[in-house]
Amino acid sequence: TANVTFPNGTISQLTLTNNTAHPNKFNSSFTPNLLGLHNITFFANDTSNNINSTEASNFTVTLGCGITLLTDTTLTRDLNTSTTCFTIGADNIILDGNGFTITGNTSGYAINNTEGYDNITIKNFAGLNNFSYGLYGINWSNSTIFNNSISADVVSGASYAIWLDDGSNQNTVSSNILSGNSTGAVILLDNAFYNSISYNNISGEGTSNEGIKLQSSNNNNISNNDIYVQGDSVELVTDSYNNIVINNNLTSTGSSSEGIRFSGAGSNNATNNAVNSGSDGIFFTSSSNNVATNNNVTGGTVGTLGSGLLLTNAFNNTLTNNIFQGAIEAGVTIDSSSANNTLTNNNISSNV
Repeated sequence: TANVTFPNGTISQLTLTNNTAHPNKFNSSFTPNLLGLHNITFFANDTSNNINSTEASNFTVTLGCGITLLTDTTLTRDLNTSTTCFTIGADNIILDGNGFTITGNTSGYAINNTEGYDNITIKNFAGLNNFSYGLYGINWSNSTIFNNSISADVVSGASYAIWLDDGSNQNTVSSNILSGNSTGAVILLDNAFYNSISYNNISGEGTSNEGIKLQSSNNNNISNNDIYVQGDSVELVTDSYNNIVINNNLTSTGSSSEGIRFSGAGSNNATNNAVNSGSDGIFFTSSSNNVATNNNVTGGTVGTLGSGLLLTNAFNNTLTNNIFQGAIEAGVTIDSSSANNTLTNNNISSNV
């Protein structure tokens, strides 16, 4: 037999076997899933079951893809993989890219936290490139994603640089360079609450790449981001409430893209944003009780449609001290399905 002592102190016993071709050679195999020093002690017994010999050996597992992280980890080299690289396996882990890059093959996750471990820090990656999902987590909270370069590179279908899913709350995403080239959002929050998305540089080359999309997500803060995409820069959809969108530079270059889109969203606040969009600058549809203040908005910069502000089936929204300019259509368009909206002290103009 052989005892393997793992880096975390646990011990596993291996049974050694031989075969008729090599009766005096015994072996066993196992796959280590922890980084660090592994010690092995071999026990040899005679036919009377007397312990008559022991030998010790060891080996060290260095960092590579395809492992589950159970402790703080720092990269020491670039990595390449054809599947998911790291899976988070414990709370309170710091994963430091240390200026190195992980490159995939357009599938899997660079970092996977679908088990929902909390207090995770992911920082200092020079690149998490060529994955379907850069970072994906379900029900993970109180975590920090800081100072990384992350790209979602699936050409067809949806992919996301960062996806905070289903109960991922109170996380901070800041000072990252994020990009995509598919039909998905660069950052997606789905049923996620009280997260802060700030000081990120976000770009999207896909024809419908959204910058930041909030879906059924409440009480999030989106601030001080630079977003340049072909789809909508910021989307708040499907029962997203009480979110703040403030001090962002938003450029949407697609002919049907909006700067800020409220769809089925309520009680959100958009303040001090600079918006330039191919279609409508700020678009409210089936949305109510939202506030937009001190925004500088130009719509209709590409194509043949687009107002600075468009309200369709929108109710009880308040718009104050904004600049709304329509490069192609009116500065402000209010559909007959909308009612009880308040516009005060706005500067409205059109190039029509």
